[in-house]
Amino acid sequence: MKRDYFKILKKYGYLFMVLVFFSAMGIGGFVKNVMAGQCNIAYFKEHLLEPFWEGMFQTETPVVSAKDNATSGEERETQAEKAGTASEKEMQIEKAGAASEQKVKAEKAGVSTEKASETKRGEMKRGEGTNRKTGITKFKTYTPRKIKSPYYTDRGKVPLTTEYAYQKVSDDYFSDAAFIGDSRTLGLYDYSGWGKIADFYCESGFSLYQWTRGATVICQNTGQKVDLKKRLREKKYGKIYLMIGMNDLGYGNSEEYAEWLAKMVHMLRKTQPQAILYLMGNLHMSREKNNKDTEFNNINVNDKNVSMALLADGVTSFYLDCNPLYTDKEGYLKANLTFDGCHIYGYQYDKWTDFIKSHAVLPDEK
Repeated sequence: MKRDYFKILKKYGYLFMVLVFFSAMGIGGFVKNVMAGQCNIAYFKEHLLEPFWEGMFQTETPVVSAKDNATSGEERETQAEKAGTASEKEMQIEKAGAASEQKVKAEKAGVSTEKASETKRGEMKRGEGTNRKTGITKFKTYTPRKIKSPYYTDRGKVPLTTEYAYQKVSDDYFSDAAFIGDSRTLGLYDYSGWGKIADFYCESGFSLYQWTRGATVICQNTGQKVDLKKRLREKKYGKIYLMIGMNDLGYGNSEEYAEWLAKMVHMLRKTQPQAILYLMGNLHMSREKNNKDTEFNNINVNDKNVSMALLADGVTSFYLDCNPLYTDKEGYLKANLTFDGCHIYGYQYDKWTDFIKSHAVLPDEK
């Protein structure tokens, strides 16, 4: 047995000596710390265990001493204060981000604080000191259908002309008016006789989709393409007539169209705060033109008209719907009044111009 112990000692003597050496250092350090009244486990961790295991496994992890890790009460307080400050800054950033997000959403919806205040000022300036009553826009409701389309939904209601004590006016009422729209507004330019006294910013195919992406529009009075927003900043109008949406039937969806329209109306209110705004409903299609399998149908047209009517406040803006002049009991454009199912004949514009002239809001006397 003695020989066996001797062989073991000879074979593992080096390891035994290493263990004895480090144990001696540890015991020495322990005694030293006890004498100094500072005995703690951190010493063994730093001077005995960590060096030993690092030597065994040859790790390259840097050793951080207990001294470096120790943090005084004063330092901890400073760090806590910094952490609190950082937390406050993060909260401020989050609040700023939330406010920014709300602002973006408000601008998309066309109901920014700036717009609201401008509209309110317009109402006060035009409504103060008068007996004017607020107009009311009503809707005829029905059971909506389930629509499987990415472009529109069935709102289950049809907007009606804003109820208001309108006045009948003569042609000179339109001397400070601007008409904005697509080919149907272009028809008004051709057949109303107002092209000589009012400004028409319209052309076939003009849409909100195009306008929100920077498209210009033809001023029919000059035949030149103009930036609508820039032009409205340069020239002031007392009345603005807007009819747009037929060329947007296949662009975006109901929510996107509402946002584009709100953006247009916001621009009009900002550049023309004193103008009376008339929001005109889009013409319906004939039975032959109406196609439920595509986006070209009256439910989609009505979807756009509802968005238009919802922006009428009855004080600074009014919804006008000329469809009853041309549609049958089911809401289809009468076949004998149209040549393509969505535009009326030139001689039919007399009814439309008479309707507009009999639905006028007189500006306040200054």
